[in-house]
Amino acid sequence: FLAFSSVEEFDLFDCNDNYIFDRAVKQLGVLADNEMFSLEPAYIFGGEIKIENLSKVDCQIHLMILRELSSPNIIGF
Repeated sequence: FLAFSSVEEFDLFDCNDNYIFDRAVKQLGVLADNEMFSLEPAYIFGGEIKIENLSKVDCQIHLMILRELSSPNIIGF
């Protein structure tokens, strides 16, 4: 599945319609195996998709916290 996908399919646009992932890597560094970029405040609480709102977090902990705060929104492909 992921092997046949492009990075752009999973990237987000910021408020200026620019992809955010490459800029996040330049600003915050390459992610470790157990990390992900996170919006602070979280998107479900109205956090804006801006490079200055990103931080690196532990995937497992962050996703468990988000799951407690909101029901998952399943996206169909």
